Amino acid sequence: MSEVNFRTIVSQELQLGNCEFEQGQISLSGGRLLKAGTILKREADRIFAIAEEGDTFIAVVPFDIKNTGPTNATFGFRAIISGRVRRDLLNINDATTITSAHADNLRANGNIIAVETTDISRVSPS
Repeated sequence: MSEVNFRTIVSQELQLGNCEFEQGQISLSGGRLLKAGTILKREADRIFAIAEEGDTFIAVVPFDIKNTGPTNATFGFRAIISGRVRRDLLNINDATTITSAHADNLRANGNIIAVETTDISRVSPS
């Protein structure tokens, strides 16, 4: 009798397609890890900051950014400003998973579409 083996694929891709980017900067405190999928607000022209509840959501961090130094530092990066992204990987300030209202805010202001996805993988029997 044959059997079916399942395994979880742990490499998750935030960007699903048609993503557009904007070069910008963000400041992080010493030792801070900013996770991919963190929603951002705009502070000034090409200056982003971590969004909080009630802010206007304008962009998303496409990859992890870490300040390995002990003091505040500013990093250049390319923020996602438009396109389709995985909703389950989005977060507000590294803690809060997003609601439908948050997704609407992101779409209305940032033209970013948060798509609900399901990871299903199957490995053939060996």
